[in-house]
Formats: sequence, C-alpha cells, structure tokens
Amino acid sequence: LHSVAERLQMCPDVKMIITGFDESKNDQKYNEQLAYNRVNSVVDYLVEKYGISRDRFVVKYQGAKKATSAKTEQERKKARKVAFQYAADGEKGDGNPPAPHPGLKAGSNK
Repeated sequence: LHSVAERLQMCPDVKMIITGFDESKNDQKYNEQLAYNRVNSVVDYLVEKYGISRDRFVVKYQGAKKATSAKTEQERKKARKVAFQYAADGEKGDGNPPAPHPGLKAGSNK
C-alpha cells in the first residue's frame, strides 16, 4: 500500500480503480459486503495514513459476481485481495459508494 500511496502522491492527477474481491464459500449478500469491506478498508487506510483524497479512487467490488473458485487454503488466501489499476483519462466512478448490505457483518474486522 505504501508503494501505491507514493505513486499517487508523486502523480496528483492520477486516479486509481480499486477492486475488492470475495470468496466462493459464502452466499451472495455476504460476498458482496465482504468485497466492499475489503476495498473500503484499503481506501480508508490510504486516505487516513497518506492524505490522498477519496475522489481519486474509483471503488469497485466483485461480490458473488466473480467469486473465486480456490480449492485449497493457500489458494483462498491468495484470492483474498484488492486489485489496483490506473484509471483511464476521464474515467469516472464513485470513491465512496454506499454499502451494498448495510448492517451485514462480513469479514474478520467488520
């Protein structure tokens, strides 16, 4: 995350698409909330620790739409991720979307 923050600080006009992913072993609502919580935790960290404006992020989450099919514990750990990519010029999106299922607890810290 430090490397991502450094790049964003060096390039103040760059926006990032940050996508949270889910797991295959839970139901759709749980997975959507889990993916949302993962990506929001990362964005919150970058905003709070490095002072990067939330409007520089396009937040996406892939809950239950693209659930991983990891079979082993090692594969599942690797699939628990948040992916980063640079946004194209003019690409827009919400940096602070509402939770898909407010009040639903998903993940170890939510």
